Amino acid sequence: MQLKDKIIIVGGPTTSGKTDYAINLAKKINAEIINADSQQVYSEIPILTAQPTSEEKQGIPHFLFGYKTLNNDHSVGIWLKEVIPVINEIIYRNKTPIIVGGTGMYLKALSDGINEIPDVSLEIKLEVHKQLEELGNAKFHEELQKIDPILANKIFPNDAQRMLRAMEVYVASGKPLSFFQSQPKKIFFPIDKFFKIKIIKPREELYQKCNDRFVKMWNSGVLEEAKYVLSQNYKPTAILKAHGLPQIIAYLKGEMLEEEVIKISQQITRNYVKRQFTWFTHQGGDYIENFEL
Repeated sequence: MQLKDKIIIVGGPTTSGKTDYAINLAKKINAEIINADSQQVYSEIPILTAQPTSEEKQGIPHFLFGYKTLNNDHSVGIWLKEVIPVINEIIYRNKTPIIVGGTGMYLKALSDGINEIPDVSLEIKLEVHKQLEELGNAKFHEELQKIDPILANKIFPNDAQRMLRAMEVYVASGKPLSFFQSQPKKIFFPIDKFFKIKIIKPREELYQKCNDRFVKMWNSGVLEEAKYVLSQNYKPTAILKAHGLPQIIAYLKGEMLEEEVIKISQQITRNYVKRQFTWFTHQGGDYIENFEL
């Protein structure tokens, strides 16, 4: 198989080993690596978001890592506008692009195309999330039924993530999400241009690696990263973008104990891994699992 003529996607949960795998593959096929992780775009928190270090990159060009501040908005739509020119430029230079990350929504939008949906600000997301907490799932679902019955009929009241997304889009745009989903998708590349690989390990192994990695981060500079973020007086919503950052900042303010921060941050990361694992299990049907180099 001629992988050098493909756009290669390497996806999988946090701590699955995607970074090492992508670098080893890049060395074999003269490829370059592009980030598809929604948190690794931020420049202030490379340790907390486990961005590859200069040593780990091993001389392989990397793109879209640590290139914007926490105060900047970011979304799948913004990422697509930024990643397409990078992919085309790598192909133009007769190199192979490897897209690596655990944000399944980004990867699916790139390979399958996307319904063009208006961006939703973090402020609106927080407002809608508060509404869900106040109403509870059942009443929130009733509210969604009023504004978007087509989509509400496809979503169970216990599916908080999908309900939130639908309500956020409506609040931001004034139109139901089902309207945007009914429009033709914008396609970026032919589907057969992609070669998709998912790196999967047993879930309990990933959980343990999450626990171990956060302890290592705690002792390797995340406190300094958080101090810097705190010194910048960013808008409050900015610090919510990275797992564990709000808790570390609370510790720096004397509002949490070290043991609490570590325990809660580990749990947040494990919950994220669980969602990623589920996504790549159920949505990653066209991915080749643990493809041997």
